[in-house]
Amino acid sequence: AGVEAYLRRLYYELAIATNPHAVASVLQLAGPEHLLYGSDWPALDETDVQGLIQVLDSNPLLQPDDRARIERQNALELFPRLQPGATAC
Repeated sequence: AGVEAYLRRLYYELAIATNPHAVASVLQLAGPEHLLYGSDWPALDETDVQGLIQVLDSNPLLQPDDRARIERQNALELFPRLQPGATAC
């Protein structure tokens, strides 16, 4: 199937790569359904985390549904035990 087909199946985390150029590249490759946001806290302080979230939230390439997927829904689909009401294994 080729390398690109396999790369499209991976999930990508955007912790410190929230700028529009980085997001555009990975969006083109994998789409919003394969992106996750992790803050890298406590490695980054709270002020830096808030700034990165603001950059992500203001990205004109992302619709509100895309941001909801990146910020929460994709992680819940990958890790169903994190769903509200799920029981721990």
